[in-house]
Amino acid sequence: MDFGGVNKPLPASAQNAVVRVEQTNASSVTRTELAPEATVQRIRETAAVRLETSGAARELAAVEMALQRAVDRRMEVHDETRSLVFTARDARSGEIVTQIPTEETLKLRAYLRGVADTAE
Repeated sequence: MDFGGVNKPLPASAQNAVVRVEQTNASSVTRTELAPEATVQRIRETAAVRLETSGAARELAAVEMALQRAVDRRMEVHDETRSLVFTARDARSGEIVTQIPTEETLKLRAYLRGVADTAE
């Protein structure tokens, strides 16, 4: 819980922070009575921040990319149940890797639909 009146020690990274004092001559600047150190200044364009990932993260990303390329994904309508079925098949072997809903669920839905149709 944060109490506004309690002084907190600064983190180590903030203790060595560089104070930037620079003037900008942009025409869209709003003049204030504040000292330049107390105002928000526009920063100059710099190079983008580079994210250095670990070797394991790069390997995992490479494996995920390979798996995405090796899997054929489809959405189909199951004839008996009129349910939307998502299937992911191995592109090489044609084997179903993932199916939602499962085959058992589709069979149960077809059975229940048949029971409901005969009851009417």
